[in-house]
Amino acid sequence: MNSFLVATGPQYILTLQFLFAILILLPAMALVSVFRNEFEGNKRYFWAALILFFPIIGSLLYIFIGRQHRLRRALWNENI
Repeated sequence: MNSFLVATGPQYILTLQFLFAILILLPAMALVSVFRNEFEGNKRYFWAALILFFPIIGSLLYIFIGRQHRLRRALWNENI
């Protein structure tokens, strides 16, 4: 039998963990980041839609491009 088709051992488990991290955690973390930060206009919804429809590419684009375009939050309230 072909050894490629037999999926057992620690390499298989590490591969599944890596795929889980890429396919599930990366888009989830990117979406959380999108909704926790402020953007100008409707850019937040653009990034969310991009991540939802193209999870891997959208997440990577947001990490490398979108995070630079988010608005800075004030560390303290200036009205106090």
